[in-house]
Amino acid sequence: MHLTTGRVDRRSQTGASQLAEFAPVLYILFFLVLMPLLDLATTFVAGGIQYLATNDFAAKAATQPDYSRP
Repeated sequence: MHLTTGRVDRRSQTGASQLAEFAPVLYILFFLVLMPLLDLATTFVAGGIQYLATNDFAAKAATQPDYSRP
């Protein structure tokens, strides 16, 4: 009950702190978990592309009888 107006506050205060903590937790989740996972995924994609290109070049070179042929 408010002393100045005489009204009763019907709004519950339970769960208010969880709502206030949601934004900082979301930022922590984004910067500390998702960003490194994104970097790791791009590293794996780049490594896979290099592997496939090297494998293709080595397979083509293995079928050539000498070094002068393209």
